[in-house]
Amino acid sequence: MTTILRVTETTGPTKRIQELPVCVSEHAYISTPFWLKTGFDLFKREANFSRDYMLPKLNIEMTAFRKTMANYNDVSSYSALIRRKAMRPGTDIPLIPPELSSFWTEHSERSTLSTGLALQRVSRDERDMIGRWRPEGSDTYIRMYNGGIARLQLQYAKIARQQDRTVMLDERDVIESATSSLTDRLDPMSDEDMRVLLDNLDKSLQ
Repeated sequence: MTTILRVTETTGPTKRIQELPVCVSEHAYISTPFWLKTGFDLFKREANFSRDYMLPKLNIEMTAFRKTMANYNDVSSYSALIRRKAMRPGTDIPLIPPELSSFWTEHSERSTLSTGLALQRVSRDERDMIGRWRPEGSDTYIRMYNGGIARLQLQYAKIARQQDRTVMLDERDVIESATSSLTDRLDPMSDEDMRVLLDNLDKSLQ
């Protein structure tokens, strides 16, 4: 899926960066190669109305889209809800401990992808393409960008689908960051509760 963003908080006709190319490869999946088409078909069906933005806001019941744009806070809350509701395949066990549903942000994917590629010794010039905001709008640049990003996404996804991904991607720092996040909570947890929660997180990364 490729597109061009022309109006965002930091892009537009009157701003230094006028356009932002976006590329999401169909090969960037963990469990099913049909994820992008399935999601895009659902999106076309459920948000089948004219608009000049991509993501509409959900209604209060979160059962349908409203004809108004979702802002950053809306999207963050949707993502956190998905993390709270997601279960391990074939079980009723949470995929991620609910207490950590807000641990990740809308920027986590970009930093995770860049770090993972660095561990695979991808050059810095190539890694800098991830999330790069560039003013160039030529067709040549956009084709080069889309091809490069799709290749990097595929390279990361292949590793993330392997059984030894936690070793290949050195995900131990996730546990360390989660520990710091839980320690800084306004409602402190007991040491035992934190140990159990982090053990569950560790298992979910396997």
